[in-house]
Amino acid sequence: MVSSPEFRSQAGIYDFLFSEEQIAIRIDRLHQKGDALTGEIKVITKQPGEDQLLHQARFNLLSTQSRNTLAKYLTTRCDLLDWGGILEIVSILTVSSHREGEPVYQAGTFPIQQDNRYRLYPILVESQSNLIFGPGGSGKSNLACFFGMLVQSNTSACGLMPTQGNTLFLDYETSLDEINSRVVAIRNGLSLPNSSLTYRFCSQPLPSEIDLIQRIVLDNDIKFIIIDSVGGACGGEPESAEVVLRYFMALRSLKITSLSVDHVTKAGGNGMPFGSIFKYNSARSIYEIRKTQEAGEDRMEIGIYHRKANSGRLQKPFSLEIAFFGGSDSAIIFSRSDIREVPGLTEGLTLQDQIAAVLRHGPMTVAEIASELNAQQASVRAKLNQHKNRFVKADAMGKKWGLLSRGLENVTV
Repeated sequence: MVSSPEFRSQAGIYDFLFSEEQIAIRIDRLHQKGDALTGEIKVITKQPGEDQLLHQARFNLLSTQSRNTLAKYLTTRCDLLDWGGILEIVSILTVSSHREGEPVYQAGTFPIQQDNRYRLYPILVESQSNLIFGPGGSGKSNLACFFGMLVQSNTSACGLMPTQGNTLFLDYETSLDEINSRVVAIRNGLSLPNSSLTYRFCSQPLPSEIDLIQRIVLDNDIKFIIIDSVGGACGGEPESAEVVLRYFMALRSLKITSLSVDHVTKAGGNGMPFGSIFKYNSARSIYEIRKTQEAGEDRMEIGIYHRKANSGRLQKPFSLEIAFFGGSDSAIIFSRSDIREVPGLTEGLTLQDQIAAVLRHGPMTVAEIASELNAQQASVRAKLNQHKNRFVKADAMGKKWGLLSRGLENVTV
């Protein structure tokens, strides 16, 4: 008599644990051809203190002969178990789950979720595809690692609050040595005693390796995945809709929070990631990254601008200072800064917020504001009059404008 197994099915991977028999079985890489449904089966004996691989091979789940042949072989490895009964249960449950596919629900019958859930509040939307983009050298990769370390270690910093989850870094651009050094430096900057990211060097497109990535996600209980960068992970022309859609569908199959790191369309940026418009359409939340840094300085300021939100409102733009410290105890320290006080980053703000940033230093005329911002006076005047909850006439003559006190900190996108 065979015991009832613990059964878990996720993203095309089927795991069975027969506790009484101390046997674990995994079936994945399913392929239907004609009447045959084959998969790769891995059988492990879970004896106390060790996992011993008994067999691994392709296996036809719909063939009685295939089950009988495998049962006979496994009996030669361990003759105390009812291998025929075990393989019968495994085959039936796997075929049934595979054919059912995703469950069907009745939308409109569930409680309404009042707020978006975040893996890293308020930046990374939970279980969705998030994307950051910017020019080379703008700090994107450091920022992605910083986000990963916050999530992995469940550490809040710079106004960002995580929900803990194991984090996987898929590296399409650098090396283990470089990412290891970066992780250690960020960990030192956060004063964490011990924290690391699961890392994988990648040289093949994500869609072609998605079965392998799914196993890594499942085996390591990964909740957050970083892909750096999209160009290598797509494995084709980024202008191609087919290539981009294949990439995002592969991400979607993982059913976890993702952060894709991407490049900008051209130097200076235009608020869009490089390549097909389907990148913009497929990602659910998108941030543009800009930086300012003096030559020879060991620190930079990066502006983070929310360009797309599928659910909820756009977040306020903000900036971070990144300071780099070398030596034996190298560290990368992130700290929150005021984007309105950082030359070069206010250009990424809306005209309304650029005006507010200028007026923080005192009342000005429309002409003075327009000159400071290199903007049209008509546009400045229109914004001042449209947002009287933020701007007010500041002199008796009505020529100068200032900020209402309650609007002083309300920078919006």
